[in-house]
Amino acid sequence: MGNQGGVVLPFRRPVTEALELLSAGAADDAPNAAWDELIHAALRAWSWRDPESLDALIKSIASVRPWVERDWSA
Repeated sequence: MGNQGGVVLPFRRPVTEALELLSAGAADDAPNAAWDELIHAALRAWSWRDPESLDALIKSIASVRPWVERDWSA
């Protein structure tokens, strides 16, 4: 293969902090479970298209929002 160019993106957090977060391991269990539930709620809402499924999806979105806001805060 030839030389392929790439793009370097700046991290929002220092690399050492990012590595510490990755090594936390168990600390990711709760967010990962919430994201899994969000995916399942989205599939149920798409399939059933009823108010209850949509309410569950909204609740799932609200449950992951704190992690998203923390990860994307400056």
